[in-house]
Amino acid sequence: MLKKQFIFLILLSILIFSFSTSALAITAEEIIDNRDENEYFESARIKAKMIITNGGREMTKEMISISDGENAYVEFTNARDKGTKYLKKGDNLWMSFPDAEEVVKISGHMMNQGMMGSDFSYQDIMESTKLTDLYNFEVIDEDSTYQGRKTYILEGTAKEGKEVSYYQRKTWIDQERFIALKEELYAQSGRLLKVSIVN
Repeated sequence: MLKKQFIFLILLSILIFSFSTSALAITAEEIIDNRDENEYFESARIKAKMIITNGGREMTKEMISISDGENAYVEFTNARDKGTKYLKKGDNLWMSFPDAEEVVKISGHMMNQGMMGSDFSYQDIMESTKLTDLYNFEVIDEDSTYQGRKTYILEGTAKEGKEVSYYQRKTWIDQERFIALKEELYAQSGRLLKVSIVN
């Protein structure tokens, strides 16, 4: 009788432990939702600096950005690019230069070009939709470390019918702050296109 009670208690303990572990586990969608909450915003005014390194040459671009939902306005303020402006309204993007007589609409193959000589394409800056609306994610590692921080590694594949700049993305997300510390961006062929690192 005692032996049966002992076995029953062991089985009960295993069931309770398994239930507790599964109840505490976080899903890929919850992780990305938390990241979206931290990194995406409805409206903001930002003063930013972009440093572009190319072949040992360094260029610094300074800008002011104002965004509201799917609309955004960017004006460059550094001496070389002062007065260069971008306007995004929904799915449309325009740019103007101080000396140009016309406003240029950016579309077609131009969307894949680098913005102001950087690795960020115009298509990159057009993606304002939350990641969970564009990709299906799965957790591929829950116990990794990057830059001394515990991270989740997630892999996202574009949802069918969604227009995205990158078919697949692999992301290292800080487990405490839910910020992407590193991201690898891939073409549908599997070729690595870009790597983004946050210091």
